[in-house]
Amino acid sequence: MLDLKLRYEGNGLFRVATKEDAQKAAREFEQGEAVKARCTSRFTVTQGALFHAMCRIAFDNQTTTQPDLPSWRHLKSWVKIKAGHCDVVTFTDGFSAEAAKYLRQRYDTMDFTLNIKTGAVAMKTARSLTELSRDDMGVLIDKAKAIIEQHIVPGVDLDELMVEARRKVAA
Repeated sequence: MLDLKLRYEGNGLFRVATKEDAQKAAREFEQGEAVKARCTSRFTVTQGALFHAMCRIAFDNQTTTQPDLPSWRHLKSWVKIKAGHCDVVTFTDGFSAEAAKYLRQRYDTMDFTLNIKTGAVAMKTARSLTELSRDDMGVLIDKAKAIIEQHIVPGVDLDELMVEARRKVAA
């Protein structure tokens, strides 16, 4: 199995997206050889820019003190974690509050939750957006809007938020 990043050129034609992928294809296939492929589509650049713009706007307009995060990038990771776009590691032997605070400040893509009954600590690490399809990115954007409205800018008009985010993306 060979994974290649392709760019759609139109009229049914695809071209490899990188020099490395062109070299891989040249080693694997004969010129003119018919190849069967299963294609997936990553989210669009516009969707990614829209997600970032939403997080920046939310950070600049937050009306709550929780979460108390130092930058929009921290907020972006927090939103991804709250939306479930994260990896989770559980420490069953516990974890000190000081260690959690240090790691949260040092690495902007982490959050921690404590299970009071068991003492287990779940460390959540935000995942990169690069693995998302267009549909999955749309779901993440919808979840992010709800999280922003509920936790960061309560009562925000989501239509206005999206209009401003689209304006920033277009600029």
